[in-house]
Parts: sequence; C-alpha cells; structure tokens
Amino acid sequence: MMKPFFFSLAEHCRQTYDSRVNKSGIFESNQLLGSFIGTAINKNIDSAVVVQCRYEFESEKPERIQIKFHDFNIPTERENSSSCLDEDALHVLGEVRGKYQTQELLCGAFLPKPLMSSGQNLHLQFVGKYPPKMTNKVQYYGFRAEYRFLTNFGITSGVQQGNECNFVYNSSERITGLFHSPNFPGYYPENVVCNYYFYGVDERIVLRFTYFDVEGISTCEHQTASDYVEFSNFMTTDRKFTRHCGKLPDFEVRSDGRFFRF
Repeated sequence: MMKPFFFSLAEHCRQTYDSRVNKSGIFESNQLLGSFIGTAINKNIDSAVVVQCRYEFESEKPERIQIKFHDFNIPTERENSSSCLDEDALHVLGEVRGKYQTQELLCGAFLPKPLMSSGQNLHLQFVGKYPPKMTNKVQYYGFRAEYRFLTNFGITSGVQQGNECNFVYNSSERITGLFHSPNFPGYYPENVVCNYYFYGVDERIVLRFTYFDVEGISTCEHQTASDYVEFSNFMTTDRKFTRHCGKLPDFEVRSDGRFFRF
C-alpha cells in the first residue's frame, strides 16, 4: 500500500490578503499546489503528496471579510458521505487564546455557503492530497473562491447608516423589496447587532419572512444565550411583540403605524 508523503513548506504555501492592497479578488487551491507537485516530481517521490496551504485575510476596522465559493470539490470520507477527513479538507480556522484552531471542515462536491469573519481576520487552511482519491464523479479537485473586504455586512438593500449594521428602508424610494441577515445565505457572524428601520409615508409596514433560522431556544431570553430578533413600533422595546428565534415556518408581521423597527 502506497504511503502518503507529507510535504509542507509554510513559507512557500502561505498567502496573505491585505485590505490595504486589494479590496477583492480570486484565490484558488491550484495557485499554490503547483510548486508542491513539481517538487514531488523532481524528487521522484513515488507516493501521494500531502500538502498544506494557508490563506490569511487581514482587514482594517470596520471591515469584515466575506468568502464566496465559485468552484468546490474536495472528496468526502467515502462515497455518499458528508463527513470530511482532516487531511483532505478546507479548514476554517478561528482564534482561541491567541492560537488558530479548526472550527469547521469543508468538503464535498457542493458549493459551501458564504463565510464571513466575526472580526478583522479570517484564516483558511487547505489540506489536500495529490493525486487525489476521488469519491465522486466530479473531475475538478480543490476550490476557487472570491474574497471581499466589506463594510456593509453583505447587505446590499436599504441605506446603511454609518459603518454599523443599521439600514433604513423608506417607502418614498421603494414600496417593496427584500432584506436579509448579514452574509445570507451563509451564517451571520458572531457578536453583531443589526437594526432595520422601515419608514412609510402614508403606509403601514408588512414584513413577510420566507426563511427564518436564528439560533435560539424556548422564549429566546438572555438566560438561554439565544440569538433573537425583535419587532417594535418604536425605537425602544415594544411589549406587543415577543422575541423570535429558532427555525420557524413562513410568517408575517405588521406595524401599527408608519414606522417599524426590526
């Protein structure tokens, strides 16, 4: 049985993306795999080559980093499985006590949902094998993705107020439209509070939710450590409405007057 040969030169397979240089761009696994594969061939290594490539994104306040995948195929543990192997996956890293640790493994033949940083840094690490051991019929191996340094939390509707996650929707400009959570359809980042303000001229506001999945349980109160959304006819809390969290079927909420806050 052929044993994998581990090959990793961090200084040759580390790419840093700084928002002061470019605000957006494309990165892909094939950019950095070439040198490893070439070295293995030159050394006549008759085994699978295990490579590690690190991608580090650094932004400045108040920017967040968003990653959107255009191509993706990294074999799962076995055919018809969704489990990833540590040595054949894209690792999403998070900083814990000054050290970066794997928080999520990405693999499979489907495009992952967009990623968004919770702060000014985002690190990814691709660990792969060459030649790859495919568990599906897709011939492409690796990934291709777009990075963007954003200040709008990935929300393109409404008018943002400053650099915070506050957006205004005014019926004098548009009477219908769509709005969504930060980074949708990907997970919203941690430790973020967003306010959506709706102003009608002579109209009441109707919010119709066609998808709702906010991490939380029971009554969504603080003691449950739940994320939640709240509705209000005022700038302050409105006792008429209870908090909403969890995974809910389609529903709608109506304002009493010409202003509504979500």
